[in-house]
Amino acid sequence: MDSGTKWPRDEEHAALVPATSTDAHHTTELSLPDEMWAIVARLLTDCRLNKESFCDWLTLRRVCTQSRDGADSVAMSIEEHAFTDCKSLASMAIPNSVTTIGFGVFGGCSGLTSVTIPGSVTSIGSDAFFGCTGLTSVTIPDSVTSIEEHAFTDCKSLASVTIPNSVTTIEDSAFRNCAILTSVTIPDSLTRVGHDAFRGCTGLTSVTIPNSVTSIGYGAFRECTSLTSVTIPNSVTAIDWQVFMGCTSLASVTIPDSVTTIGNNAFRECTSLTSVTIPDSLTMGYGVFYGCTNLVMTARR
Repeated sequence: MDSGTKWPRDEEHAALVPATSTDAHHTTELSLPDEMWAIVARLLTDCRLNKESFCDWLTLRRVCTQSRDGADSVAMSIEEHAFTDCKSLASMAIPNSVTTIGFGVFGGCSGLTSVTIPGSVTSIGSDAFFGCTGLTSVTIPDSVTSIEEHAFTDCKSLASVTIPNSVTTIEDSAFRNCAILTSVTIPDSLTRVGHDAFRGCTGLTSVTIPNSVTSIGYGAFRECTSLTSVTIPNSVTAIDWQVFMGCTSLASVTIPDSVTTIGNNAFRECTSLTSVTIPDSLTMGYGVFYGCTNLVMTARR
């Protein structure tokens, strides 16, 4: 790229990122048209958006990533913290060539309301959308196999999420404190719900856990205060500690025969819990039903 080349923008404070390796081979810095848009943006030679490319660019509202002829980049990844704390960024069109959304890429983008994740993406990285308080909905394509830890933590406006059958793990705190998330369908492909995965999702009213799940991490549904019902499948052998602690609206639970242990404080302070059916042979930790003042427990024989 010669020194006179400008990085295009439009009147909506949008940056158009050139996705041609020829430019990237000749420079690691690109200048925008005027000092208001001055920013140092670093590109790898294969045209990845590198770490902190747009970090803290508070006026950035929209980003389109494409090649000069309008086609998507042929080799593109968005690496860690590329758009961290771009608080005015409202929308992002991720090109079909992207396979990984890296660590903290959109962390703190509080103005981000929508994002399109293409079918090429296989992994949503840790903290990818952490603190995107304006994000209202997200559709995860069936190419994604894992949602990493804290991926959507503190997305307080997130009302709905579609998790496809390709996902096998929802990692720790993935949807923690998504306060208005009312329902979630966990796909049959899932084998593990990470610890604190849905903790503090105070709007969540019901959860169906499929038979594919063998492990539910500690605190997975802790403080889901609107949760009234939950189905635990026969594939689960242990209910970890504090899994349903503080679920004050939970009224009844049936624990399948496959469960052999219930961890400490698993149902602590579930004050609306009136009925629990448990297997005859069961090992329970301390405080499992502490504070469940209305509870009647039945042992299944």
